[in-house]
Amino acid sequence: MPFLHYLEIENFKTFGSRQRIELNHPSVLAGPAGSGKTSALQALALWSQAVRTWHEARRSAAPRDRGAVPLNRLAIAAVPVRRVRLLWHRASVRTGNTDIPMTITAGIDVDGTAVPVTMRFRSQGDDLLYARPDDPADMGTIARAAALSVTLLPPVAGLDMEEPVLPPARIAALLGQGHTGQVLRNLCRTVHRTSPDGWARIATLVEGMTGAALGTPEETAHGSIDLTYRHAGIREPLDLPSAGRGVQQILLILAGLFAHRGGVALLDAPDTHLEPRQQARLYPLLRDIAAEHGTQVILTAGSEIVLNDALDTNLTFLIDGKADDLTKKDDIRASLKPFGTEHYIKTRAPGHALYVDDPATLPMLRALAGRTGHPAARVWAERINAFLADDGGIVPQDHFDGLTGFMPGLRGLAILGGGAGGGTVTHGGLTLVHWQRHGVANHVVTPDLLARYTLRDADLFSPRAADVQAVLDALVLEFVFDSSLPDFQTWKESPARAASLIWAAKTQQRDLNRFAELFFRRLSERTGGAPLLAPGDFHHLVPLADPSAIDPEVGAVLDHLHALFTAGATPSA
Repeated sequence: MPFLHYLEIENFKTFGSRQRIELNHPSVLAGPAGSGKTSALQALALWSQAVRTWHEARRSAAPRDRGAVPLNRLAIAAVPVRRVRLLWHRASVRTGNTDIPMTITAGIDVDGTAVPVTMRFRSQGDDLLYARPDDPADMGTIARAAALSVTLLPPVAGLDMEEPVLPPARIAALLGQGHTGQVLRNLCRTVHRTSPDGWARIATLVEGMTGAALGTPEETAHGSIDLTYRHAGIREPLDLPSAGRGVQQILLILAGLFAHRGGVALLDAPDTHLEPRQQARLYPLLRDIAAEHGTQVILTAGSEIVLNDALDTNLTFLIDGKADDLTKKDDIRASLKPFGTEHYIKTRAPGHALYVDDPATLPMLRALAGRTGHPAARVWAERINAFLADDGGIVPQDHFDGLTGFMPGLRGLAILGGGAGGGTVTHGGLTLVHWQRHGVANHVVTPDLLARYTLRDADLFSPRAADVQAVLDALVLEFVFDSSLPDFQTWKESPARAASLIWAAKTQQRDLNRFAELFFRRLSERTGGAPLLAPGDFHHLVPLADPSAIDPEVGAVLDHLHALFTAGATPSA
């Protein structure tokens, strides 16, 4: 039975209009960066602190004296801000002379029934906010809420070589501020002192998941805590800061759960730093340990492994401060099973599905958009989620049809290698574009461009022009003209315009990404230096390309991308 059945948030950070998040045990919050996952955990931590502060100050007061209580921003460890107004959605605390209320409601369990406890906040200057419950007369329910322990545990960060013994209040404050590395050994010491059997179990789990055999946390004569570990094949014990982040993260999660038995544990990105094998064990482990301890776990996660595990129990997707409970939507759950939840996140957040068959396609197209001044360059996001379609991977039309089963109105674009003269077709919201040539690199890579890039910054350490030309000639003869010397000579001796037409015809369906890769590799072998460009970096050639010589087909593909990026709102789920 969970302690909290739901959370409702209004006007807090990412969340504007009231959003309801259903809670169970465990509950997992997913979504892209900036979607409100951490904000939801912080809202719950702030609610808990406000309830406890108000109850402590007003529990003996007469009903008429149960007004709001002040909270100093410096005392709100779980949500550090420079000014109180930054807690409000868009930092807007009033309209004219009217306060904009910020409300956080938790449905607490009372004999199997969810009873709402709403805390209402108002801003008072840069450093203070005032909090009060909506129903201050219901002291019994408020007392129950105030007695509930709520602990926020961010990912591990910043282990120092020495960690002093700290009092519980300081540990809680540092945890809330995200300084987990400054309290990890204190948490371990707490578990070891209060539950030796619990510490023994932690040590067993850590060794099983990471291979690190933990010692025991010991207080030194000068008031710090020593904690070492051993690895197979290493004779000397090592200090905890020497361990990898995966070891430290697993230890933090386990020590946090064992040190705070009962109540609610808020775990922010516990899958951080963990390899896939460890991620696969994480969710069942959290679920089982928390159940043994009578703890309700609410966590954020980005690992597809963890998200897929949570899909059948309690998984909420957040985007732009809006919550979508995927677990209650049977059709979505069924559709997600073959794809995985990561595919939902990659399409739901931007509102479209994009497919390419070469990971170098998008960097090249982005560079071309900038070089030609295409409008797509102005709306191109820093990171674009694209699915990789290849012979052994995703089939764009089949994949897109599956996604539209739970995202009506989804838009899609597939940019694929050339064949059968290229062309564009649209079916069911997905536009498939096939290059007339082999790929986008065929509109950029030429021997002249490669030579100009290689010789652009002539200095003592640059390749000599003779070396560059020798490598190019040998590669063109082999790769483009199939070692036919007469055909090569005809191309070599033709006027520039004719040579360009011959090059285009001969390379129509040849992989010029591969051609560029071979050129830079062979040049480095000839000159003894490192390759000037690695595969995947050939978009750096584009700034030297002549914009007027870029084929109109590139502009047509950029038009499709621009239309995809600017087509409107996120589809419904």
